[in-house]
Amino acid sequence: MGKILLVVSDKGGVGKSTYVANTGSMLVNKGKSVIILKTDKNHDLLSWNEKRTDNGLLTIPVHAAYGNVSNEIKRLSKLC
Repeated sequence: MGKILLVVSDKGGVGKSTYVANTGSMLVNKGKSVIILKTDKNHDLLSWNEKRTDNGLLTIPVHAAYGNVSNEIKRLSKLC
């Protein structure tokens, strides 16, 4: 099983999506397997990943889950 990195805050606008995007990019560029699970309703990470793909960069799978996300975390952790 891979490692799980959680980035959480109940406050908006503190840079969570930016941190996840930059950390995910760095890890993928180092050859690591990365899956992003977004748990909020904004589409920032989906738009960011589409731009990566459009520019020929490695795509990072972005999944969404809301509420109790523990089952989705377990499912996705088996893919890394």
